[in-house]
Amino acid sequence: MGDFLKTLKDESAVIKGAPWSIAIVVVAIVGIIYLADNWRYSATVESQEARNKLKDDEIVEYKDKLNGATPEEAKKRLDALELQVKALSPRWLTNEQKTRIAHTITDQKAAISIARDTAVADAAGYTHDLAEAFQEGGWHVRLPMITGIGFSPPTGIGLLVADPKTLSPQEEAAKRALEAAKIEFDIQFKGVSPKELVPDVELITTKSKN
Repeated sequence: MGDFLKTLKDESAVIKGAPWSIAIVVVAIVGIIYLADNWRYSATVESQEARNKLKDDEIVEYKDKLNGATPEEAKKRLDALELQVKALSPRWLTNEQKTRIAHTITDQKAAISIARDTAVADAAGYTHDLAEAFQEGGWHVRLPMITGIGFSPPTGIGLLVADPKTLSPQEEAAKRALEAAKIEFDIQFKGVSPKELVPDVELITTKSKN
């Protein structure tokens, strides 16, 4: 404490001896602090202005891309475009979908016919994927071909049954398998055929109308 008081006393003598010099130093320090704060504030303002300009530019660019359409109209356009792309893209099953089908039918053995419309470009590949899935589940698969289907299912996949109100155990298993794989399909009445020509389950693959 004594050393501090002695130092303070010595420094006060210096300050008293050169008051203007000290005042100039103080003013200089205050000036530097002011300039630093002013520069920092200016930089902050400029940064905010730059962000605002970028945001405005993005909004203008977004509006240009939409050609003046509202967000709701833009969403409708995107949904329509997705449907067009989906319609043009070939149908296929993922490995997960195949596995889901196979696991769902393993407790029910059956013979299944998966007929494809030869007039539909992607029906062959799609039918092949379905056949692989049902074969993996232990079902016997037949792959007949037909040209033109008068009762074409809207989804492009038809589960043909003798009685839509009362499915057989095998038909019910096929129905559960398609549902497990999240495949859209239609249940359709197939009419009456000779028993020896009818497999346990019948599917058809044709063009989707959706």
